[in-house]
Amino acid sequence: MTDTTPASPLTPEREQEIRTAVAVYQDHPTIGFSCCSAHAPADAVPALLAELDRIRASRAEMTRSNADWLDGIGQDHAAAMLRYSLDLDAEMAGVPAGPDAPQPTE
Repeated sequence: MTDTTPASPLTPEREQEIRTAVAVYQDHPTIGFSCCSAHAPADAVPALLAELDRIRASRAEMTRSNADWLDGIGQDHAAAMLRYSLDLDAEMAGVPAGPDAPQPTE
């Protein structure tokens, strides 16, 4: 089991464990998150994960914009490296990169 103390880093594996636990328990017909004193914090987890997704998508969009700008001023190699960093981030997080990547919402 992964260390779940507040000081533990949010690794891609730990994030997936949290997402899986939320999906399993929140949709359970008789348990949900309403059976314990952790109800309020547990109810906040889906919103926190959604905010994390929004921040990542926004960061990716800014990085894509920066890469486009670098292309425009002839810095093709730097632009390619930025785009590559997005692919690496997506691969580590287990989400699609490029045009299939999540887009920021407002």
